[in-house]
Amino acid sequence: MGNTIDHQQHSKENKKLSPLNNSNNNNNNNNNSSFSSSPSILLGFGKLNDLPISSKQTNENHIIDFSNEPFCRDLKFIACGSNHSILVTKNNLVYAMGDNRTSQCYNANINNNNVNIKSNPITFFRDLNKNIKFVDCNEATSWFILEDNTIYNTGDDCFHQRGKYHLDNNSLYAKVETKFLKNANDEITHFSCGRYHSCLVVNSKKVYGLGYASFGQTGTGQKSDVTDFIKCKFDGKHGMVDKISCGRYFTLLLTKNKEAWATGSCENNQIFSDVEKDIFKKINIFPSICNVFAAHNGYHSFIFSGSENLNTSEIPINQIGAAGWNESGQLGCAKLNNIYGIVKVDGISDLPLDQIEMFPIFRRSFLVSSSKEILSCGSNANGECGIKSCDTITKFTKLTLPYSLINYNVKIIGGDYHTFIFAQVLQTKDMKYFEESLVNSILNSQLCDTTIIVTNEIH
Repeated sequence: MGNTIDHQQHSKENKKLSPLNNSNNNNNNNNNSSFSSSPSILLGFGKLNDLPISSKQTNENHIIDFSNEPFCRDLKFIACGSNHSILVTKNNLVYAMGDNRTSQCYNANINNNNVNIKSNPITFFRDLNKNIKFVDCNEATSWFILEDNTIYNTGDDCFHQRGKYHLDNNSLYAKVETKFLKNANDEITHFSCGRYHSCLVVNSKKVYGLGYASFGQTGTGQKSDVTDFIKCKFDGKHGMVDKISCGRYFTLLLTKNKEAWATGSCENNQIFSDVEKDIFKKINIFPSICNVFAAHNGYHSFIFSGSENLNTSEIPINQIGAAGWNESGQLGCAKLNNIYGIVKVDGISDLPLDQIEMFPIFRRSFLVSSSKEILSCGSNANGECGIKSCDTITKFTKLTLPYSLINYNVKIIGGDYHTFIFAQVLQTKDMKYFEESLVNSILNSQLCDTTIIVTNEIH
């Protein structure tokens, strides 16, 4: 008999939802939503009928609620390729779903069938007793970067996008060579996947590229396939790296001193230029930049202007620059010139842009506001924008969700035609201190069979 600490109430009889239309609760939330008592919320929509799933709870926009699935409670990461998805729990179990024709879910003897998320989880990394730090996917390749900086992958290798790797007999994943890690204290701090290329950052300084490079998207200066991680012509003298984001055939980079850099295809001006680049070049559309977003497996991108070091009111701040393909309205605006446009979203222009997030995916885009409302635009032929009965959405439009996400950290992940909203409950420092104090008190006492339940409900 022992002590049990439970952050949320999960029993059916106590899993009540508080409607948002109570007078005290509807200021910043969707009026048709409810509070969830789950620590994690997972919603899916789009072409999920091609992915083997069991959850069928939907709202009027055909949004499927996975939140009651056993794997959801401890979910930590989600990553998507074009037609497959990888879900990782906090104890390093891996669930896979979707297309496995090139073993992108895991290396298998029979790999022509879809993988069902209801199958037993993959215990490979849990059995290694190593924590997963990053997960991402190329079109049909899956990557796992562990906290000890070892790298594993599986799937398609048509453009050498898997690098140099070793696959042991009967292993589900291959181990990738990491000769670029020269010193014991070298750490992979950032990682991102494009369609057939990947980039990573070591110690927030040195950038490395791998894979398909015909458009210069690896940033290594070469146009032939990069078969091993090669150092890009970018290092700490340009500023410490804050973020790296790979699109279909291009890569964006943000430094901590608020500069944006780009390399790769300019076919649709997605690098905010009409000149193709094979090494990282600085983007100069705003004097200061606070964030960059390359569309996952897509041809478009967004840049948020910053407000640092601006000494004149003539320079606009809080602007969202959008560039790239816009045939489905995925930019959420019309281009003002041949290169890029400025997105105008009701209620957003007056906010500091570091309070919102953008998630561009393939031919659509999602925006998460400071009040955790979600807006989308772009291609919606399969419902992948989360809005019913509309093939194309040319302006950012608010989604109707079954839950309020106001107390959650929200991420949006997707493949070509399917989308997931993954939300994890926020934990304040005070709450964390409270929980730790309770745990310590119980461990130092003679109490047994103790259950502590914290919910989002107001009493």
